[in-house]
Parts: sequence; C-alpha cells; structure tokens
Amino acid sequence: RIFFITSGSLGKDAVPIIIERFRETFTDPVTDQPYMYIYVFCHNISFQIDWAFEYRAYIHLFNFDADLLSRMVRDIGDYFLTEAKRLLDESPPNNSAAYHRLSWTRELYDRYSELEQVSMRRELAEVHQLLEETEEELKSSSDEDE
Repeated sequence: RIFFITSGSLGKDAVPIIIERFRETFTDPVTDQPYMYIYVFCHNISFQIDWAFEYRAYIHLFNFDADLLSRMVRDIGDYFLTEAKRLLDESPPNNSAAYHRLSWTRELYDRYSELEQVSMRRELAEVHQLLEETEEELKSSSDEDE
C-alpha cells in the first residue's frame, strides 16, 4: 500500500498524474472505493481548493504537520485492521500474517489515541478480541503439529 505525501505546489501537478496512471493503487480492490491515502501538506489550504476538489475522494489537505501525522497513524492502523480481517477470512486463514497486522494496528491505535487525546476504546477492544482469537488459533495449530 502507498501512503503518499506531497506539498500543495507539487501535488497540483503530481496528483492528477498519479490518479490517472495508478488509480487502482488508490482504490480498494474489494469494495472499489477510493483510498484517501494521498496527503497534501500546504501553507494555505484555500490556495489548493481549485485543483484539489476534483480529487477529494483520494486526498486529505493539511496545513499543520501534527494533524497530518495523526491522520496517517490512524489511516495506517485502519489499513492494517482491514488487511488482518481479510487474512482471517481466507480459506484457510493466514493467522500468522493477520496477528502481525493486528499487533501493528494496536500499536498505531494507541499512538493515535495519545496524539489526539481521544478514546479508541471500542476500536482497541475489537483489535484485542481479534488478537486473542488469532493467538488461540495459532496455539491450537501449533499443538496439532506436535
């Protein structure tokens, strides 16, 4: 997955090219929904509106670096959670890879909660439950191998 950061002045030229040539990279293959994983960091958001409006389904505009960092931490955590669930839904489930992604999800959600001073209790409860279930599956498959 690509999480792309650009300035407003470079983004004005780069984003249209990226979306035209690599739209599938920024579109979920399962849901066909756009990923908003292009982050435009600029001094004045109002200067970017003219060109950015057309790409609003793909981009986030920021004028504070801390806001951009916080959003990326959350987005990457969400991405890892989605991927972990897909790995668990495979037949057979890829428990080891899912566990790794869930561990990163937990770490990123914890950091997001600290950065934004918000509760991620519901999201973290889901991640902890999935981690426990996946760990149990890994243990039981390990026991079967012995």
